[in-house]
Amino acid sequence: MSKEESQEKRLKKMNRADLVEVINELSQRESRLKAENMNLRKQLENKRLRLEDAGSIAEATLSLHAVFETAQRAADHYLEEVRQNHAEAEEQAERIVSEARYKADKMLEDTSAECRQMLQQTTEDIQKKLSALTSEIEKEIEAKVDFKAEEEEAED
Repeated sequence: MSKEESQEKRLKKMNRADLVEVINELSQRESRLKAENMNLRKQLENKRLRLEDAGSIAEATLSLHAVFETAQRAADHYLEEVRQNHAEAEEQAERIVSEARYKADKMLEDTSAECRQMLQQTTEDIQKKLSALTSEIEKEIEAKVDFKAEEEEAED
């Protein structure tokens, strides 16, 4: 298994807090690289000052060449780290967003199913109460009709 595959596998297993921690570490690494770059720039300035003091043009050329090579390597290293950190952060962000979308869709689906079930149960409850109420009203009407018939028979 390659280093990238094992890193990707490890990242997939991480939770959101761990991913935030990784992003923070990458940000700290970027800060360190910026400081290193600044330090190298200061060294470059120091070497430039030494070049001014150097007696021979050959010494100055060699010194300057070494400084530029060092600065170029540091700049290249810094840019590569920034690119890598950016790519990793984007991948992590994409995974987090994808996972959040999945969870939101699942919650929406579950909530819709629960609402449909509640609506069905409420409809059934209303039907039962309506049936019971209708039955009760019919009994009361029948009792009143019977009572009225008895009254009429009693009057005759």
